[in-house]
Amino acid sequence: MTKVKSNYRSVVINEVAILMQICLFFFAMVLGVISLFEKEFMSISCLILSLGMFFMAYNNHKVYLKKYATIIYFILGVGSLLIALNLLNNG
Repeated sequence: MTKVKSNYRSVVINEVAILMQICLFFFAMVLGVISLFEKEFMSISCLILSLGMFFMAYNNHKVYLKKYATIIYFILGVGSLLIALNLLNNG
């Protein structure tokens, strides 16, 4: 019985992670368009983009079982997080 409950919990967590990935990239696209006109939104859109990359890395690792894509998305997430922090400090 605990095996079934544990499996159900992991499926729910994976579904929530995929939903968060979709929502974060929708917000990243909207904020990306807004940041073309208002430069103050660039750091926020980079933060949202980095969170989306981290969720993509998680989904590739747990759901799709692609380990090389996980590394690439994690590196892109760290890079965009560093860019966002640089924008916040210099802006």
